Parts: sequence; C-alpha cells; structure tokens
Amino acid sequence: DKPRTSRPSNKVMQVLKRRIGTSSGFTELFQFLGTEVGLSVRSLTGTYRGVASSRECKHSWNAVLVGEEWLLVDCVLGAGFGRNAGRHFQPYYFGPRAVGLVFSHLPKQPQWQLLEVPLNRRSFQSLPRIDPNAFFGHQLSFWPEAWPTGTLMVAPGARSGSMRLKVPPRVRLLAELNGEAAWCFLKMSGESVEAGLQVSIMEARRLRNADVVGHSDPYCVCQLRGKPSTKFTTRVIWDTGHAKWHETCEFRGCKADDIIDFTIYDKDFGTKDDLLGSASVPVGSCLAGKSFNGTLELDDDGMAGSTLRLRIDPLSVERVAVAAGEENVTSVHFRVPPGSEEHKLDLFVLPVATKEVPMKACTFLVDKAFLPGNSTTPVLPFPRVNWDVFREHSLAFPEALPNGVIILASGSGGLLERRFYAPKGVVATADVDGDTSTAFVQRDRGCIVVWACCKDDARQLRICVRGGVGDYCPAITYQVVVPAGCGSTTRHNYPEVTPLANELGAYLEEPYSGQLISGKQRFGIHVDRELVERIVIASDDGSDIQPLNDRGGGLFDGEVSVRPPGVKLLAQAPVGDPEAVFVFRVQSR
Repeated sequence: DKPRTSRPSNKVMQVLKRRIGTSSGFTELFQFLGTEVGLSVRSLTGTYRGVASSRECKHSWNAVLVGEEWLLVDCVLGAGFGRNAGRHFQPYYFGPRAVGLVFSHLPKQPQWQLLEVPLNRRSFQSLPRIDPNAFFGHQLSFWPEAWPTGTLMVAPGARSGSMRLKVPPRVRLLAELNGEAAWCFLKMSGESVEAGLQVSIMEARRLRNADVVGHSDPYCVCQLRGKPSTKFTTRVIWDTGHAKWHETCEFRGCKADDIIDFTIYDKDFGTKDDLLGSASVPVGSCLAGKSFNGTLELDDDGMAGSTLRLRIDPLSVERVAVAAGEENVTSVHFRVPPGSEEHKLDLFVLPVATKEVPMKACTFLVDKAFLPGNSTTPVLPFPRVNWDVFREHSLAFPEALPNGVIILASGSGGLLERRFYAPKGVVATADVDGDTSTAFVQRDRGCIVVWACCKDDARQLRICVRGGVGDYCPAITYQVVVPAGCGSTTRHNYPEVTPLANELGAYLEEPYSGQLISGKQRFGIHVDRELVERIVIASDDGSDIQPLNDRGGGLFDGEVSVRPPGVKLLAQAPVGDPEAVFVFRVQSR
C-alpha cells in the first residue's frame, strides 16, 4: 500500500470512531479523505442561515479544486443531519452553484464565496431565507433579479403585493401568508386573458352650458387609460345640451386591469376646450364575456347631473401570449389581512405527481410600515383553487386578482354570478353547499358563466369542471356571505340545459327562470353564429313554432307566446333538424 502522506487529527479519528460530530469535524474528515486521493481540498468556516429562522449559526464546509475550477461541498447538509442523518441524502450540496449557496452560507473569507463581486454581511442578511436544496435543487430561480431583497414592500395605502420567480413545469409551487394559503394567489405566465371590445358611445344628457352665446358644442374622447394610441374622438354635436353620437370604436388587447376613460369637452375656437364631464369603466367584467349596457353619471360636470349612455360588447376573449423570456414565470400575489403584527410569506415546492410532503423553499418578510391603520375597504382572501385541475383544463380568471369571498348585496334576491375563461370542450357544474339544483351553468363565448341562488345560510359555492368524458373535478371554491335578509326565500327553478348548449357556446340572456307563466315572454340568447342558422321557440308537442329575431353577431331575441306544459328553445344548424338547447316549464295564470 501507498504510505500515508499525513496523519488524521484527533477530531477526524473521533468522527470516524463515533460516527457523529460537528460540521467542522466532518469538514476536516472530508478534507483528509480528499487529500489522501490527491485532491486539493480547503476547509471553510463561516455562518449558515436556514429557511426556518433568521438566526445565524457557525458552520463549516469545503471547497474542492476540480481541474481549474473550485467547487463547493457541504457534506453535512448533503448527508442529512440530526435525527435525519443518512436518511435524506441531498446531492445538491455536492457542487452547488456559488450564486445559490450564498443565500445560506457566508464564509469568513469573502473570496470563498466564489463570486465576481462578493456580498458583504449586510447584503447577505437582506436576502430572502431559503433552503438551497429545496429551492435550487428543484431548479427554481428568482425573476427578473437574481438576488431579491428578503423584505417585500407593500405600496403606500395598499394591502397587497407580489413577487415573481421561474418554476419548472414538473414542480408545483405553493404559498402561504402567515400560515394561510387563502391569502396567496399564484398566476403562471399565459394564465391571463385579454379581450377585444366594441364601445358604442350613444348619448349624453344634461350637459352644462359652457358657452356665452348659445349652448355647448360637445364631443366625447375615449381611450384605454395610459394608452394614448387607443384614443378615439366622436364628431362634435353643435349647440346642444343633449348630444346624440351613436358612434362605435374598437379596442384590442384589453387586459383585466385596463380602464376605459370617457371625457366630454365643449369645442371652442381660439381657446382651450372646456371640460363638461368625465367617467370611466373597468374592463374586467368584459373579459369574462359580459356586456355593459347602461348610463353613467359624469364627474366634473359642474353639478349639472350629466349622464353618459354607453354599450360595451366583447368581440373576443383570448389568452395573453407569453412574452419572450417569461416562460414558466409564476407570479405570487398576496393580500395582508388586518389584525396581524408580523407578516411572513412562505413558498413550498412539491414535485408533480408525487406523494411527498411539500418542502419549504423560501421565506420573505412583508414590510407592514405602509399598511393603513384604519381602512374602510375590507381585505378579502383569494378563491381556493385546485391548481392541478385549473391548469390541466387551461382555465383563467377574468380578474387580475379575484376575490374568494362573495358578499351578496341587498336587493340581489340571493342571486350571484361568477365567470371564468375556459376553452371549448371544457364543461362545468356548480353547487351551493353541495346542492346542484341551486346553480345554473352555461357558456358565453370563451367563458363559462355560473348563476347561483343562495339562501340566508349559504356558505360555499363550488365549481367543478371536466374535459370531454370522465368525472367532474373540483376547480374553484368561493366562500359565500349572505347578510341577514339578503338571501333567497323561495326555490329558484333554472331552465334545463342540453349538451348542445356547450357546443354552440350558448348564453341565455333571458329568461333566467325555467318556470314561466303562460302568455307573452321575452327570450334572448347569444350563440356561435357560424354554427346556427336560426333560433325558434317551440311548444312541447312541436305544433307551435315561433322564430326569434336575428340581431347579428350571434344575438337572437324577441317576444313570443308560451303555453303549458312547456316550451323548448331550439337551434337550427345550416344542415339538419332543429335541436333543443334549453327547456322551460310553463304554468297557467
């Protein structure tokens, strides 16, 4: 045998004999064994900070020269320690990247960070606390900055914040704020939707008179806020306080947080045009395929009580394309609830399709210095989402950050509505506290619409989806709050929906009830116009068939006569016989 070039120290012999020791003992053992086989090995000392606590402790690890490159090795963490020693071998710690290990390991000699620009102690302490094996071992990375600060700032007056990171497709990310997942919401790149909108500016009434002679000469300007290239201006209506424009414009690529601003001016010559009033409409609801048709009260109208009548119709609902470089980027949004002194955001990782326990990968602190002490706006948690089902079926929320609590308003009659984006082929069912008869689900263009009738004791709305055949899987759950007296006191009977409704993208605008009274009844329905030639209302026996009016754009409506025992709404395709889409019961007066 080759004679030893050195003798092991007493500490090394103790570790070999007892098979336990401190990190410095194992580090010296690793250095001794590496030297024996001809490697250049250094023992490093410094401090270690884990994900569980911000407290730093003394620690030792090694650097090994392989070829012309120094590699870092932490054999103590790599082999497991404490009661878990040897049970959870972690190969990540045998040659990790220096830019990752510096989140938890700070050597006394800065050059052994192996970074081009070493971090000082203050910079090290400002980093988020991570478990390098859980975070970098699962190939997570912060984005866009490599070394974010470990304290997330909340904007003045706000109670929410966010951070972003890249997560590989095979890894599932979980988040909790103060130990509660309900206060966190994860959104992957490509899970947002955008819409094309058609805006019809109809008329303005009771406009103030800004002219000395005659009356104002109003015109309206509308655009997406902060996007001057979308600006649209109507013609001027001369000498009137009641302007009728009936002009239409289109906006493309509207996102959930966009706002359409409307401003009415009095046209002047030689001087600046006078402001007659302004209003704005968030486009969030339109991203779910819902039209806006109503009258807005104008601000800055000189106390004239001016109004503006509009109609906003969605032309399309599509997914937002993923920008270059943002593939696999996940945004972690959080809301800070009231009544908590300290706030902590924890991120966990779990490989997809495994039964392993989630591993805590990272911890951020949330700066509460800017949180308002007395806010009248309630802070609501997010919906409970089964992200595996949600992403498997390519679902998306129309809102940028949806609320998970539905508070019914006075006068709602216990009725609520929720919408979400779902591609063709995905169908849904819903229930209130397990009762499916209280909910009605239909499709509206690229979205699924859920109506539900809630009594005073309603607690939860659950939405389940499936693609094609198979069982329905829970996807989204909302908490329902029904103030006293706001719930439904009677059972709401919805129309019967046939499978054809989903194929046609049929959305029933009216009637909402499946139980009609004999006599005149108005019907309105949106369908995919390319698939439908006409819509008719037929009696149960088929002896009485009455067509609805084709209004264009897939809208059919009209008033027809209904009689017991019931009627069917039929869709006539370009080829074939009419088929039932919705079925209604009819009672005598």
